[in-house]
Amino acid sequence: RQRTIFRYTADLLELASDQDVRNWHVGLKKLWRDHVNPEIFKKDEGTSVPMQELGRQIQVMERKASMLALRSKRGEATCKADTRRKTQENSLLIHELEELRIEKKSLQAEVQELELQVHLAEQRAENKEIRKALPGKSGLERSSSNPRQVPQAAQGLFDEAPAIHRGPKGSKVSSGPVAKKQSAHKSQEELRKAKLSRKVAEQREQQRHQQRVREELVPQELDSLMKRRTEEEHLRSTSSAGGSQASSGPPVGGALSVVRFHQKGSPAGSVDSV
Repeated sequence: RQRTIFRYTADLLELASDQDVRNWHVGLKKLWRDHVNPEIFKKDEGTSVPMQELGRQIQVMERKASMLALRSKRGEATCKADTRRKTQENSLLIHELEELRIEKKSLQAEVQELELQVHLAEQRAENKEIRKALPGKSGLERSSSNPRQVPQAAQGLFDEAPAIHRGPKGSKVSSGPVAKKQSAHKSQEELRKAKLSRKVAEQREQQRHQQRVREELVPQELDSLMKRRTEEEHLRSTSSAGGSQASSGPPVGGALSVVRFHQKGSPAGSVDSV
């Protein structure tokens, strides 16, 4: 660069030192040809090593940019494909989940039905055991289910009974059907007694439960009444200290709380406030 500037300066001084102005056009052409002509610079740029290296680097970067653009397009396409695939999988999973929910509901309904059937079967078994445990129940069931189907052999035996078995004053002993009716009547009475005893036991159990509940609730109500009474006494003392409030009327909370314990046949009772 310094050499180029030095040569240009030297040519310009040489042109300026020439006193013959008619020869200046030759010097100007020379200056143009040597220092200003753009073709020279283009030729130098094409032939210079740095410019060649720069062009090569530019080409390399252009190739890299094109490769990156291609890779980005491929990545975008793969991402879109993955998104579509995952969306389809999610939709399938949602559909399967809905099917599983429906199946779960149906299975729960079946389980409830089976539990109900088991409960009914247990109740039937308990009822059968109770009936077996009660005396005279089997005879009642047979007589109530088929009262008219009596064996003919038994009827013959009852008909062929001798007159010795007749009671005093010509009264006959009760025949087979009459005895069966009496036994059925007795078994019905026993069933009624068993039902009554069961009801009485249930009522007693309910009374015991109510009594336990009352015994648990009475201390809490007593505590609340005591707190209320202390608050009323505090308000009464503050109102009497004021003077004007005491003369205007009765103090706030002047109602008395009365605790009454009443229960038929039980020591515990309920708390009433008047």
